Amino acid sequence: MNTLPQYRADKLAVLGDLHGRWNALDNAYFDQAAYDLLLFVGDLGSGTRKDGLAVIRQLSRLQSRGLILPGNNDAEHLPHLSAELAYQTGRAELLRAMRRNAAPGIEPCGYSCHRLLTEQGPISLIAARPCATGGSALAFPDMLARTYGVRSMNDSIGRLRALVDSAPDPSVLFLAHNGPFGLGGAAADPWSRDFGLSPDDDQGASNDWGDDDLQQAVEYAVNRGKRVIGVVAGHMHRRPGKTPRPLLTERDGIAYVNPACVPRIAMREDGESHHYVEMRVSPSALSLEEKWVTLA
Repeated sequence: MNTLPQYRADKLAVLGDLHGRWNALDNAYFDQAAYDLLLFVGDLGSGTRKDGLAVIRQLSRLQSRGLILPGNNDAEHLPHLSAELAYQTGRAELLRAMRRNAAPGIEPCGYSCHRLLTEQGPISLIAARPCATGGSALAFPDMLARTYGVRSMNDSIGRLRALVDSAPDPSVLFLAHNGPFGLGGAAADPWSRDFGLSPDDDQGASNDWGDDDLQQAVEYAVNRGKRVIGVVAGHMHRRPGKTPRPLLTERDGIAYVNPACVPRIAMREDGESHHYVEMRVSPSALSLEEKWVTLA
């Protein structure tokens, strides 16, 4: 008997790095919008405990169903984080605090498998490593060891491969904070470094800031005969008019989606314009529509 969490998921809303840009207008909008599931790629606050707590409290009031993959920035947002707590300990507290405070509709995820039910059939959603910072090193190993028993990049690779093996469906969708290594290091590539890299600086893979373990998990899924319809991750920001990073990159039949448009709220004459990505999924493909909605 399959005991994986299950979600109706024909029509989803994907939220990139919030960095504090989430408010009651977002709650009202998504609670009345016809989305089956909300997916958050992490980095909820902008770096201060007060700001992060405000976002977590707003998210906890959502009536919609949703999954949050914690980002590297999220530990700073916990109400119980104090000056005495170690930097990495705070990230473990994030997971515990979110489990304690989140409404039934909003759940944290990470190193976990979930089942998406669509009209065309089910899809296994694999939530990757929480709090990833990019690059080849394993970020916050103390927190990962305490929370998940993951002490090295090889441990993380093994954990993700085990999730692939446990996925009950032929089709797989990955959700992560940061994307996989291997899609390039030029400024316009989806997970190249968004710091210290100018638009005309093309140095190839040396600036590729994707995660090694996620790349290996995707390759493992393909080699095991899974149909990987997509990978959804943020962390490396898309900045309108500044960084030519794409929303969608397709490679070998896999859709790589970076929804992290920062800042996601822009002020216009008629009100606040809020960003998200509408995604429709089936076991064979996904489709995207980038949205800017004005909320007054």
